[in-house]
Amino acid sequence: MPANMVVLAIDKLTTKLRRCSSIPERDPKECVPLSDESIPAGLCQCGCGGKTTLARQTDRKRGYVRGEPCRFLHNHYNGVRYPASGEGERYCSKCEQHLPLGSFSQYPDGSYYRRCKPCVVKVVLEGRRKEPERAAAVRRRARLKHAYGLSVEDVEAMLRDQDGKCAICLTASATDVDHDHETGAVRKLLCNRCNRTLGIAQDNPERLRAAARYLEEYVAAT
Repeated sequence: MPANMVVLAIDKLTTKLRRCSSIPERDPKECVPLSDESIPAGLCQCGCGGKTTLARQTDRKRGYVRGEPCRFLHNHYNGVRYPASGEGERYCSKCEQHLPLGSFSQYPDGSYYRRCKPCVVKVVLEGRRKEPERAAAVRRRARLKHAYGLSVEDVEAMLRDQDGKCAICLTASATDVDHDHETGAVRKLLCNRCNRTLGIAQDNPERLRAAARYLEEYVAAT
């Protein structure tokens, strides 16, 4: 092997070990290489023994190939071997305590978070305090996806089609996503006042028409 390639390989290995050893309050002896060939494919390469899922897409940085088992569980690719826990327990990487499994949230594949629920809340609140604008954007994107199945780009396209105006009053700015509460189908964007009006009327056209006739009678009388 040429000398320059040897130097490059040593430099990469040193970088990996430095990143692994620089994790605060960790004993470097707990660290393992970023890929342990003695661990079978399909198990987390950090040595925790967790079963990994199939990669949904190719990621050259982490060495993932679409359709093949992932090398690491979520947040396990930093190369840290966490202390073994007893049956029904898990080690929290944040507060560094062995806690019951009920203290940890689960991923869709059934694996558990590495941080316990209270620590996750602390991290989220700290992130919101440090970067409020980014946190608000993340919450908005998650809410649109969960409640309406829309992306931020979908809502922006709807706003352009409506010139940014409410689909009912055509004057106020459209701020709310209107949807059918029975089917969940998204209709258009409304201002908050018009959206609340539909909600109070329980999306009943007859009730709204009766309210319109009621107002027209009094307008005519005056």
